[in-house]
Amino acid sequence: MGAISFTGDVWDSKSRTAYLGVTAHWISPGVVMTSAVVGFKHIPGRHTGPDLARVMFDVLEKAEVTNNVSSSLIASNIWTNIFYR
Repeated sequence: MGAISFTGDVWDSKSRTAYLGVTAHWISPGVVMTSAVVGFKHIPGRHTGPDLARVMFDVLEKAEVTNNVSSSLIASNIWTNIFYR
């Protein structure tokens, strides 16, 4: 598999616990756009760019895809925090 791009969505539960959902996007053989959910993780603390990047990296490491990262974008409801590699 070649490069993979990732998107992340941050939201709060009713109990005000923050989570990050990560989705992978790539072009499969036959030039077909493909997406898959990679994982969800609790975000401790604030929704700062460095905190979101750390949580995103944890999710990508667990999925064992850090060597295939092409780019990432994380959007928060109130502020947009971008982690771009």
